[in-house]
Amino acid sequence: MWRDSKLLILLASGSLTVMTGAVLAPILPAIIENLPLDEGWAGTLVSAHYLTMAICSPVLGVLADRLGQLRLLILSLVAYSLVGVAGAFMPDFGTLLLTRGLMGIATSGIAAGSLGLLTRMYRADARTQAIAYASVALTLANIVYPLIAGGLGVFYWRLAFATYGLGIPIAIGAFIVFQRQQGQPEHEGEAIATPMKLSTLFRHPTIVQLLISLVIDSAIVFGMVVYLPIYAQATLNTDTGFNGIVLACMAIGSALSSVLALRWLTSRLGILRVIPLGLGVMAVLLVFVPSLTQTGVVILIATLFGAAFGLVTPSFYNGLATFTPDSLQSSVLATGIGAGFLGQFISPLILGRILAWADISGVFYAIAAASLITGLLFMLHPPQRPTETPVPEPTHPESGGLR
Repeated sequence: MWRDSKLLILLASGSLTVMTGAVLAPILPAIIENLPLDEGWAGTLVSAHYLTMAICSPVLGVLADRLGQLRLLILSLVAYSLVGVAGAFMPDFGTLLLTRGLMGIATSGIAAGSLGLLTRMYRADARTQAIAYASVALTLANIVYPLIAGGLGVFYWRLAFATYGLGIPIAIGAFIVFQRQQGQPEHEGEAIATPMKLSTLFRHPTIVQLLISLVIDSAIVFGMVVYLPIYAQATLNTDTGFNGIVLACMAIGSALSSVLALRWLTSRLGILRVIPLGLGVMAVLLVFVPSLTQTGVVILIATLFGAAFGLVTPSFYNGLATFTPDSLQSSVLATGIGAGFLGQFISPLILGRILAWADISGVFYAIAAASLITGLLFMLHPPQRPTETPVPEPTHPESGGLR
């Protein structure tokens, strides 16, 4: 599968969805220092695209199904680079914030196009593995892109914005690699002819449950990423170097479980059993966090937590793809992407209030409860395949189907 140039292009495209915020975070102190910017509002520059992604992802998913996923992907990649690089020339907070919002829209188009093409190219076990590779690509991007941006920012902070220019060569690569598909229809006519099917699909309890669960899952993971280093520094007197190691171990655990365990577990348990299994493990680990007193155990818990969410998050997208007909997959998957970013956007708002009312232990207990309840709901009320819009592919237990 790794030899497939189309897959590599889609993974590179998808990695840019992480770059949007990862490039800005390392140079944020320099932006505060050099622009007329209130420090209290600085964080909105990093998170602004989450909101526009949450809003625009469903719309661009529908657009991908109607106009063609490849076409939307290439246009979004070009727009992403142009708007992203333009941020280097913005003179104040307002104009820079505007480019961040526009980047969220372009990022939505990249996510809708790349994930839609990815799930349409592969089936059953191969789809599970492809989504796992996409998860690994995002994990690695979270490590690599900040390093590149930080390195460029050492010379001059505005140079970091040049990293966004990677979208243009990737767009050229997508055009060349997918050139043979230009004459093949991408189900545009079918998507236009069945708008009521999409409306019905979004009202089906299965899709609603998966989308809401994605919001909760993203909020839980974001909370762990933010508050575990804070807890370690406050209670164990760790430094920023150790905190970086903790987050890296979480990312490594996620990558390893996605590549080595996800396909195997899905083929034996089915998607709808992997999800509550992973959420249950996450809940147990979160309960133990407030009692940690040794740095080695913190690293172990972070790695195991990463391995658990490396099973859960790709399985949500795999479930959405399996439950959705090909002609509507971009619409539904893009909405799933928007749900994930919505979870990241609201997570600090909710958990910040909990931290103000209780202490940091209350934050971990709250997200542990959310993880446990979400997993139990999947066990007690497993999603049922929508019957209004039949899925064109049969799913067999031996190929990792739903059970």
